[in-house]
Amino acid sequence: MPHGINNNNNGIVPPLRAVGSVSHQIWLYVLIVLSAGVMFYLRSTPNIPMEDNLFFSFVKFDVEDVTCDYEPVPISGIDDIVKSLHKMYQSSNGRIPVHFFVMLFMGIVGVETFYVVNSVVFVAVSCLASVFIFSRRGLTPFRMLLTVLVLLYCMPQTASLWFCPAYGINYMWSLGATLLFLLLWRSCRCMRWWQVAVLCPVCYMSGWTHEAFVVPVSCMLIFVYAMRLRDVRSSSAILALAYVAGTVTLLCAPAVWSRADGSVGNYPGLVSWTANAVMSLLTNLPFDILVVVMAWMWTARRDDFRRFCRDNLQVLAIVFFATGMVLVLVMGFTRGSIALSFFCIALLLRIACRYISIKVPAVAMLCVLSLFVWHQAAIAAEARRHYKHYKEMIADFLASPTGTVAYAPLDIANPLTAPWVEPWAIDIASESLFDRAREMGISFYYRHPWHKPLRVVTPSEASVLQSPETFFIPANRVPGTGGFYTVDSIEHLILRADSAEVQGRSYTVRYDFSDGGASLPLRKRLKFRLYGLSDQESLPVGTFTYEGHDYVAVPKEKVYKVAAVDAD
Repeated sequence: MPHGINNNNNGIVPPLRAVGSVSHQIWLYVLIVLSAGVMFYLRSTPNIPMEDNLFFSFVKFDVEDVTCDYEPVPISGIDDIVKSLHKMYQSSNGRIPVHFFVMLFMGIVGVETFYVVNSVVFVAVSCLASVFIFSRRGLTPFRMLLTVLVLLYCMPQTASLWFCPAYGINYMWSLGATLLFLLLWRSCRCMRWWQVAVLCPVCYMSGWTHEAFVVPVSCMLIFVYAMRLRDVRSSSAILALAYVAGTVTLLCAPAVWSRADGSVGNYPGLVSWTANAVMSLLTNLPFDILVVVMAWMWTARRDDFRRFCRDNLQVLAIVFFATGMVLVLVMGFTRGSIALSFFCIALLLRIACRYISIKVPAVAMLCVLSLFVWHQAAIAAEARRHYKHYKEMIADFLASPTGTVAYAPLDIANPLTAPWVEPWAIDIASESLFDRAREMGISFYYRHPWHKPLRVVTPSEASVLQSPETFFIPANRVPGTGGFYTVDSIEHLILRADSAEVQGRSYTVRYDFSDGGASLPLRKRLKFRLYGLSDQESLPVGTFTYEGHDYVAVPKEKVYKVAAVDAD
């Protein structure tokens, strides 16, 4: 069995005899697998395709450069997918195998089938993660249930990360591919030539998935063989070479480096980059807990600390290189740092197996499983309520003659489900009222002509615009903005655009920092002191029609003091 895992059953779960016979164990495994699969499917169905998912159902095109009368071509066959992947490799990212499946489900097979397949994949990934963390011999039903809980509760963005095609395939399927490779590489040191020939393509494709996983794992492989910690003449070394070759293929895509440059370039100056990089690690809770626990082991149990590091050197190397990615790209506790989060949790569970001894009877484990099923069902019910509300907004948009609808996300009724329910405002936030990519995606996906763009106003804004004569009064006029009006209850500066000369203009908002940033919140004040803040900004603006009148709206800054709004 792998190093670093307790073999005396003194871990956080009981030995076999504590939970019953082998037959009882099998039934517990079956019950956990069925519960996890069914609950995952129920969580998946109230997930509306949005953002990238919408565009993956069409032949690849550049959203920003298309003309207003452009009609995208729906994916109708494998040749359309191949054409899109070729363009994507050059301009978007290099995850060809991953995005092949995303386009296959979004363009040809359908999201309903994806939800079923993705639920099966989740169960498979849970099994792989359980074996990777605890080893096959050390695996028990409670440990497998614990792994399921980790994947659904402890990963970043668990409200939506695993469930939609773009995110689920990019991250969960990539995680499963990486775990499959690590298990093969860890256990297969001497194989026949035909076994190596069969597994090499699998390892190559596993290395050509998502850079968040494959880059740290490939760096670990290079480190292990460079330090001669594994035999370079073994069959497992050939599998490692195939995996690294897949990663190199991914990194050869021109778009990968342009995305990396954009990430690093968001933080001008060494001081600001360092501050944001450190903040990215401090906000990654699994990483922070692992650092504290290992610091405790170093001070209180020095010999055990050395043994643990020696036995888990490979996983520690993955964590080290994943930490380097977070520091360089300043990704923070987001999807980009999911590999760091997962492998930190894996190490924490391995440490727990060394020091925590709890006998969990079958009845207690069934109670935990029942609580899990109840909570997941509550999350699914709450998510479905928001799903229906969002679908009503889409129906209002399709029926609206102008494309303007009044919509606001619902409040979450059950506070116990709040961190795991998506409020369905991810692509219609008020500051993205005129987000061209978003509105085109929704129009295209629902096969609606784009000449009627989606404009979402909040109910409070719809209320004031129903009586424009009481809103456009001197008391509500914003000084220095050239005719914009607002009140505290709305989120935009609004200008009447009935005249032709107002329509079609762009606007620049200028901010007042004459007080030295003293009125800013602490985080904004730190940024202002470190590298300054731009005193002007070109904001997404546009014209929308409501109740027979045309308006221009500019997002109202809630933190900065607006000095002026200038027409360009």
